[in-house]
Amino acid sequence: MRLLHISDLHIGKHVNEFPMLQDQRHILDAVLDIIRTREVDALLIAGDIYDRASPSAEAVACLDRFLSAVARSGATCFAVAGNHDSAERVAYASHLLSESGIHLSPVYTGSIERRTLEDEHGSVAFWLLPFLKPAHVKACFPDEDIPDYTEALRRVIESCDIDPAQRNVAIAHQFVTFNGIGPEKSDS
Repeated sequence: MRLLHISDLHIGKHVNEFPMLQDQRHILDAVLDIIRTREVDALLIAGDIYDRASPSAEAVACLDRFLSAVARSGATCFAVAGNHDSAERVAYASHLLSESGIHLSPVYTGSIERRTLEDEHGSVAFWLLPFLKPAHVKACFPDEDIPDYTEALRRVIESCDIDPAQRNVAIAHQFVTFNGIGPEKSDS
């Protein structure tokens, strides 16, 4: 199975008050060329699709154009909301879009969505994990101690019915730690 991973598109971003949308369209067209020429089976978009939680109409139209072209290519697309995105806006029309092979992470309500693709070697489970703050997870598990991002993700992953005998791919946009070392501070 041939996968293409992208993230941090930040569609609609302005740099020094200069709109980047024209450049972003060009980059997304290049991604489409890769999907077609490399015969990509699945495109994974790991968060920060938009640059802000309330994207401009132009940014939404840009993503719509791109996802429509991905659907026409025959590739499946899995996308999750990042910390710059509104999970509700990313999830908009997700049921309808899934019929075209575009799978968007739903708003987190205590479990993450799993989608499965098949190839000549069997099935692959794709886990759509949108950006989550500890408070999001705590709201779903009020009796548990969830003080930080590490514990939040641990609880979310523990709640998944992951089959270790199967191939599993997590699509996520998260703050993670290594060996107890906290993440660098971010202004986003």
